[in-house]
Amino acid sequence: MRLDWSRLSNIGQAYGLASAIFSVLAVTGVAVSLAYQSHGIVVQRDQDISDAHSRLLMLVLSDPETYGPVLSDRAQRMSVIEYKRYVFVTLVLRLALSGYETGHSNEYSLRNEVFSGLFRRSVGRDHWRDSRKFWLSASQPIHRRFAHIADEEYRAAIAHGPALPMPPERTAKPLLPRAALAAVVCGGLIGVAAMAARRRPPGPGV
Repeated sequence: MRLDWSRLSNIGQAYGLASAIFSVLAVTGVAVSLAYQSHGIVVQRDQDISDAHSRLLMLVLSDPETYGPVLSDRAQRMSVIEYKRYVFVTLVLRLALSGYETGHSNEYSLRNEVFSGLFRRSVGRDHWRDSRKFWLSASQPIHRRFAHIADEEYRAAIAHGPALPMPPERTAKPLLPRAALAAVVCGGLIGVAAMAARRRPPGPGV
């Protein structure tokens, strides 16, 4: 049997080249998959930290007098309502950042649905004035972009005019003192019992 060694050599070289190409593609696929998994782990870790921070802030909102001074001295300089509003703005900003980071909101919605209302009043402006350096120095590019959008809207709000005043603080008061409330309840029960007695059919001895 006569063999064409030149042809066999060409076939072998072509097979080797194809094998090398497939090997490179396989290694590239594995590298991309590992990079994607690594990014997912980082995103999940950041999300877990954000969720934990939000739960902590919700705990502070539930009892600011107990937990507020542990976080900062700001709680001692503010009234309870003022500090609750301050913590609430923090939650709003973190929720807006999470939506922007995950793609559930875009720059337009941030400017027109979040910051336009948030920076109309003094509580939002004061909060951003105190924390803007922290937001603008974020390590992740998307966080810095979020901060720059917020800062642009903050500056635009200041240029537009003074902040709208916050409504006056109101302390909830009971409608009636406890003694009067007890008397009203007792009187109502007596009235209900009297009406029930009137409607009761007469017994055999009447």
